[in-house]
Amino acid sequence: MAAQDRIALLSAVLATVVLGGPAQAALLGRAPLTSGGTDYQAYYDNALNITWTADANLAATESFGLPRNAIYPDVNGNNSIDTGELGPQGEMNWYTAFIWTDAMNSAAYLGQTGWRLPTIRPVNGVSFNSLDSQVGETDNGRNISAAGTLYAGSTAHEMANLFYNTLGNVAGYYPAGLGGQCLTFPVNGGVQIIPSCFQNPGPFANLLQTFYWEGLAWSETDAWIFHWREGYQGIWWKNSAAMDAPVPPDTNYYVHAWAVIDGDPLAVVPVPSALWLFGSALGVMGWMRRKVIELQVE
Repeated sequence: MAAQDRIALLSAVLATVVLGGPAQAALLGRAPLTSGGTDYQAYYDNALNITWTADANLAATESFGLPRNAIYPDVNGNNSIDTGELGPQGEMNWYTAFIWTDAMNSAAYLGQTGWRLPTIRPVNGVSFNSLDSQVGETDNGRNISAAGTLYAGSTAHEMANLFYNTLGNVAGYYPAGLGGQCLTFPVNGGVQIIPSCFQNPGPFANLLQTFYWEGLAWSETDAWIFHWREGYQGIWWKNSAAMDAPVPPDTNYYVHAWAVIDGDPLAVVPVPSALWLFGSALGVMGWMRRKVIELQVE
């Protein structure tokens, strides 16, 4: 083997040692309540490089000091949830979702102060497209980032990526005359009717089959939402804590918030092991460098 070929081979080996190969999408438990336990309070999403709270409806039990409207709604669907207050089960409007995450940061939940709402970027990488699509070709509709679509595996939409890719759920919709049952999409012939398109909540607790706010506004009055029952992403009025629904409102139409934090700040790295790995990598790098120099002078 020629010297320059051996240099190229050594460089490739070094890159593999230091950088490693691609990882499978996974949810890694973080911050167990009991030392060494599996009662995790958060999960690191290595596909998105963000950490989700383990309780997807944390606001139902943790108000972080915000007042709670305990009698919403009355039998006529009135007594709306105002900005700055939570509903009895964690319902809130878009403005309150930011107030709640701010309060969460002030309380340093799990020792962290960077909690935020999940967000989205244009799935085409250029600009948002709000036209409705059932096959994931725009930012509005279903199957965004789902397997087999134009933008399969995209990480631009955080909740959609979790729904379709990491958790492997399927999109659905509610055709008229079928009693609001969720159907698989696309429809073929007789069509399979299933109780809900949301089949896998993964390790998360209280992941509701309803709407969740996303941290991006669409206009002065509207913001993006994601519906976990049918994998639908759309736009809704910022001031509302509930979607249009029969009176009294169906809980499947309430709007909730789920907090995430960038990166993996809750990971616990064993220091001796980390130092050994770092020292080993440096040792390999030093040996590689010497071999490259030797080859260059041959």
